[in-house]
Amino acid sequence: MKALLNSAVLVLDLASSEGTIDARHKDIIAQARGCFEELHAIVLCPEVHDCLGGELGRIGVSSVIPIICPEAALTTSALLPSLESAYRSLNLPGAPIFFATRFLDREWAASLAVILGGCAIAEAVEIHVEEDRLRATTDALGGSWRAEVLATAAPACVCLRSRGLIPQESDDQCRVGEPIV
Repeated sequence: MKALLNSAVLVLDLASSEGTIDARHKDIIAQARGCFEELHAIVLCPEVHDCLGGELGRIGVSSVIPIICPEAALTTSALLPSLESAYRSLNLPGAPIFFATRFLDREWAASLAVILGGCAIAEAVEIHVEEDRLRATTDALGGSWRAEVLATAAPACVCLRSRGLIPQESDDQCRVGEPIV
């Protein structure tokens, strides 16, 4: 299984984000880049952008397969055959597939896992490759516990939560001091 974990596939929904690669997408790419040597992207977009491959290439994505779809067509039944075909065309059997954590992404991940004979992991906050297996950390019990999930079937379809949602300390001097009443 080691050879399978050199590469990963990212599904990026740009149709819902006005065709731009936002901080959430960049963070998911960065998290995957930390565990895998080679990243490939399946990009859902309303139209082909010539600069898309170059922009993704600059942040570490080796290849891009666009799926052209308007936002109104972002349904599981409409997209699942295209997602399956795009994944298979990469010829990376068993490579994990990463999605964002929106509702549609979770639905796509679970459905694609069933079709490909893999497993689905929802709401992962961290990913690791240990002993040639993918391990994901998820929140449990409302975030008061952490659960470790080991992917035992390949490909693992993982909804990866962006670390950008974690509030960061601010150096903004406007927020220092006592409130004015």
